[in-house]
Amino acid sequence: MTKFHNDNKLAKGISKENFKSLLFKRYNNIGDTNLENLLSFLISEKIIRIDNDTVALYSFNVSINDKTSKEISLIEKKYKDAGFELPTCMDIIKEFGKNNNKKGPSEEKQIIVNLAKEGKLIKLDNDYYIHKDNYDKAIEAAKKILDKNGTMKLPELRDAL
Repeated sequence: MTKFHNDNKLAKGISKENFKSLLFKRYNNIGDTNLENLLSFLISEKIIRIDNDTVALYSFNVSINDKTSKEISLIEKKYKDAGFELPTCMDIIKEFGKNNNKKGPSEEKQIIVNLAKEGKLIKLDNDYYIHKDNYDKAIEAAKKILDKNGTMKLPELRDAL
């Protein structure tokens, strides 16, 4: 967990399923019952905590400085202003990036993933995200076309957007 937090300073934790999978591999197929008992022990001893299926060290808290906070706002704005001409994650990393050749995801990628977890971005695939406001506009436009015509062709949706 310490390595995960060091490599992912903006992540609130690792998914419970990924954490269980890591424990399962680490302890040579320990079995579901023993795995649950181990999790319960780690929680009771205040070594880890689980919030909304996210596991973190008990003492870990995400710490966002002013510079990172500004970058979060700028990246969210970039996606919102992009409309339907979506930047790739690599576009964002290149524009805002400072990965410093470290292992693990870049800070910009962590910001994008966290914005998605917060519901501000919608993940379309591993490289494309859309701002929630733009996604909602597209859904609303599609519903209007379908309500009016009963069917929809892609050019109709494109023109409506």
